[in-house]
Amino acid sequence: MMGIIKYKTIHRETSPQKRVSDLSDETRRQVEMLFEIAQSSATKGDYNQAINIYNKIIKLNEKSIPALIALGHCYSVIGENYKALTSYQQALHISPDSQVSFIS
Repeated sequence: MMGIIKYKTIHRETSPQKRVSDLSDETRRQVEMLFEIAQSSATKGDYNQAINIYNKIIKLNEKSIPALIALGHCYSVIGENYKALTSYQQALHISPDSQVSFIS
């Protein structure tokens, strides 16, 4: 079973990632709420539910590295390795100069 994913990104000042502060207050609250629900679903083993929610987050902020990493992890756990790799690659494409680490 997957635990809560912890992540840390270190960005250069020129990073193209859309920052949470660039989102409207309503969208930011929605993303935060969805992220908590997705992590809870993943922790309970409901990876398909978590995947659906992470995809909703990515629709709200297509450059959300935490959501892309968590999505990749969920895909990996259910054996969808190509989709997992695609998610991880998207995160690296968004911010190639970031140091991204995650723990499951």
